[in-house]
Amino acid sequence: RALLHLIASTGLRAREVVNLRFSAQTTTPEGKVGFRYVRKGGAILITLPSKRAIKYVQEYHKKIGICSDLFFLSLPTNVRRARNRLTTRTLQRIVDTWKINRADGKKASPHSFRHTVGQRMFIRAGSIAAQKVLGHTSPVTTSKFYTLPYYDGSHHLVW
Repeated sequence: RALLHLIASTGLRAREVVNLRFSAQTTTPEGKVGFRYVRKGGAILITLPSKRAIKYVQEYHKKIGICSDLFFLSLPTNVRRARNRLTTRTLQRIVDTWKINRADGKKASPHSFRHTVGQRMFIRAGSIAAQKVLGHTSPVTTSKFYTLPYYDGSHHLVW
């Protein structure tokens, strides 16, 4: 639940999710809690997960009895009792166990959720908001991948 809410409220890439740390917490000028992360390309950005997502991550830590700087850790194994940093491949396997299919019938992946977040942001708040949430440097990238192939203008064209 913690993973799903975090991915669905931020649109982060798999690598960005597994590298999130509590020590990277920051407060925005508006008083919102955010977390610094290194995006693709090396720039440092801030993500603002929902309060519910942060609460679920804290509950996850409490339930498994850990006190870690990392948001998510791997399961202990017979060979290795200590929990380690979650890998992107392990995150993919976790999402596979959810048995969620995309609209085209293929299995969902962590990146599928990023596209869902991008499209919802683009539709509800526009291209600039989607660009900011996804961390794109260019609005062209956002519009290239998240513009719908159609637009229903009938509610604007009422005479």
